[in-house]
Amino acid sequence: MRALEDVIDYDEIDQILYAPGRTQLEYGQYYLEADKVIVDARLQEIQAEGNVLLRIRQDVGPPNDIYADSLRFNFREGEGVAYNVSGQHGFIFFRNAAREGDLPPNTPQLQKLSEQESIFRRTSLTTCDFTIPHYSVTGREIILYERDRVFIRSATFRVWGVPVFYLPAYSRSLLESSPWFVQVGWGSRTGPRIRVGYGYRHKTMEPSFKQDDLLEERSGGRADVYMDYLSEYGPGAGFDYEYQFAYNKHRGRMSLYGLHDGDREVAGTQLLNPEEIFDLTGQVQNDNLQSEPNRWRVLWQHRSEITDELTFRLNIDEFSDPDIFYDVLDNFGRLDEERDRYVLRRSRAALSFVNEVLAIHLLADLKDRIGIDRYTDFSRPSDDNRQFDLQPDRRLEDVDSDGISADRWAAASRRLPQVDIQTRWLPIGNRPLYYLTELYLYNNLDKGFNSLNQRDDAYVRGAEIYQALLYQWKLSERYTLLAQAGIGVGVADRENHDLDPTYSTTRIAAPTLADPLNTEEVVLFPNQVGGMVFIDDDGNFLVGRRTMNMEDIEPTYVWGDAKLQFLARFSDALSGDLLWRIRETTDDFIGDWYASTGNLTFRDDLFDYKIREHWVEGGLDYRLARPLINAFVRGGYNLVSRGDVFSKEDLAFARTGLGWSNQRQTLAIRGSVGWENDQQFDPSDIRAYEDEEIHLNAALSYSPIHGRWFIQLELERDIELDQRSEVDDQKKLTFFTEDETQTEARVTFGRELGPKWKTEIEVEWDDEVGGLRELAWLLERDLHDAVAILRVEVENDEEDADDRETSASESPQIDVRLGLKFKIPGQNVAFGVEEVDTIQREQRRAQLAY
Repeated sequence: MRALEDVIDYDEIDQILYAPGRTQLEYGQYYLEADKVIVDARLQEIQAEGNVLLRIRQDVGPPNDIYADSLRFNFREGEGVAYNVSGQHGFIFFRNAAREGDLPPNTPQLQKLSEQESIFRRTSLTTCDFTIPHYSVTGREIILYERDRVFIRSATFRVWGVPVFYLPAYSRSLLESSPWFVQVGWGSRTGPRIRVGYGYRHKTMEPSFKQDDLLEERSGGRADVYMDYLSEYGPGAGFDYEYQFAYNKHRGRMSLYGLHDGDREVAGTQLLNPEEIFDLTGQVQNDNLQSEPNRWRVLWQHRSEITDELTFRLNIDEFSDPDIFYDVLDNFGRLDEERDRYVLRRSRAALSFVNEVLAIHLLADLKDRIGIDRYTDFSRPSDDNRQFDLQPDRRLEDVDSDGISADRWAAASRRLPQVDIQTRWLPIGNRPLYYLTELYLYNNLDKGFNSLNQRDDAYVRGAEIYQALLYQWKLSERYTLLAQAGIGVGVADRENHDLDPTYSTTRIAAPTLADPLNTEEVVLFPNQVGGMVFIDDDGNFLVGRRTMNMEDIEPTYVWGDAKLQFLARFSDALSGDLLWRIRETTDDFIGDWYASTGNLTFRDDLFDYKIREHWVEGGLDYRLARPLINAFVRGGYNLVSRGDVFSKEDLAFARTGLGWSNQRQTLAIRGSVGWENDQQFDPSDIRAYEDEEIHLNAALSYSPIHGRWFIQLELERDIELDQRSEVDDQKKLTFFTEDETQTEARVTFGRELGPKWKTEIEVEWDDEVGGLRELAWLLERDLHDAVAILRVEVENDEEDADDRETSASESPQIDVRLGLKFKIPGQNVAFGVEEVDTIQREQRRAQLAY
């Protein structure tokens, strides 16, 4: 204890100290300063008057300060009272808000009941550190639990001193940000919109098994519940939950969302009337509109470690329509997680057993995809790349629809179940020789050639066993040769081999020059069932000039493969490899048969069959730490005879690239160029050609060492070297590839405008839309215990999901987002519309139906 005026009286009998002048006192974690102080040493109690400051130091964070006119405090019990109080507890500032008559005479404004609990009366709280706060909460009674939570009775919320909201009771955590969040916005597609939500956090801590004085989280989770309203779509609600329990052995996340879109009308499955397809005199129209107001999304990802060797995984990603992301969810979600349209939904479950020798996987997989009720000619470039409501050789016009109908979803894959059993590469003796065995058992759905109609569906039950030997020859410390050879045998039994093309054939009169009055009806097959050309009703169809039939598929098959790989490390920075691989199979088994039709999806949807290949490739990789350089070159060539390749099979490729960064990594430059060559149409087709494309990519990013601003430039260009197209006289039948010459450029600039403000501007140019695709401006403001983000975007996009008059007809589209979420002052959190991580942001690309 120290008196600033050096006047201290001490009563030795009663052990009372009296300081009539300005005095400072320290006792453990407490510091007190006042104009007059009386200390009872026996009770360890103090009375102070006049400009009192009581400071309670904390182990972590700022101290707690109490300013008062007078104060009585017991250091031993941590109890006391104070009058006309103001001060600070952590990041919370409090002030006396009592008016004359609010408190009975001699009633303390602050009553400290213990070291952890205090009661304030007629007090105003705020987290704004300004002298005159922007906002505050006034309560008739406030209960403060130190380092935990504050409870307020009769809470009045004020902005610039004006009451704006009242709650009978209010509570907030002192350790976490406020659970409430809100987003508002306006867009050409959505109109005005708002999301209001509440976040809940929970966890259970227990003493550590390793150290008793440490706590471990046994279980915990975070849940967000929110409600939306979009003027163009209607009300919606959602629930997001991330969780873990049993010390993280079981963990996952779940997201549920539903929206009632009362104005939604969609085009049904009958996009094309088979009887009208043959009529080339006009466009095919579609009046099959359906009302589908209920839109939803379910996402559940879960993983359980049942034992050290046994794991269960579940992944459900289901939704009502692929436009729900672009129309609704992307407007509220993270900018770097936008999915736009996604025409594949999937539910998977797997039980895996893995140890040092063996890996066993039991799989169940349900996959649905958007499609059209027609047979697909996979060998045609356009047929395998069509999108949504576009039929490849006719564009639907004057269809007033708001998206894609639910009945256009069809099963793409059903693995019920599939069992994979694999050994690791097991050493044989003490030699560098290794042995591998793979066994596959499956009962999977084969969709055939029609994604919607089920007439050509059939389950395939099969088994494969493969055995291989690997020899590792260590030529020297830097050079290694790997030689592998294997043989496999399989059986695949398809339930039926009937494509049933007769249901959509057309019978018409066939007059001839010799008999112009001939009314005998004949069956016409070309183009009658969509893209495929059937030549009879027995299921024979053409791929190029080859005749194919499912009856030709052989149930048993054998394959053998070999691989040689040379690995080299020429120096500490330069490494390389050269690979030759070959696989030969028996002809006309189901994998070889589907590959020869040009189908690229059967290995993902049905089963990953080992089809024939003959390939050579190699590359060099150069990595240097000082300076930071990474360069590579790689190329490959298909050795299969050009007359025997499959439609859309890769023929050759070459890629090279270079990346450089300075030692402080403030400046980074990277660039790459790639060339690809693949087969278009079947080689026997008169339209067959080899498609060549060059892809260029370059990027530059710079941010000074202080990190207060950054700039990034990106350029991508796809150059089509051999673009082919054929258009008939009526300009209706068009054969095309989706890979047209295209250039994209993006410039992003961001900087801090001060300690509280950040801004970012992004400009994207794309010749696919004839110029400016996107202009976005983002502004962020730190409001002490909240963050506000404003984002304005102007976009030109010809792939709009919604076709409503108020949205799709407007070009360019405008979107405005404003997000607000409370936080702890000083905490840097992302929320709402989220900050745009432009350096790593994924580019949005529409997913194709096939």
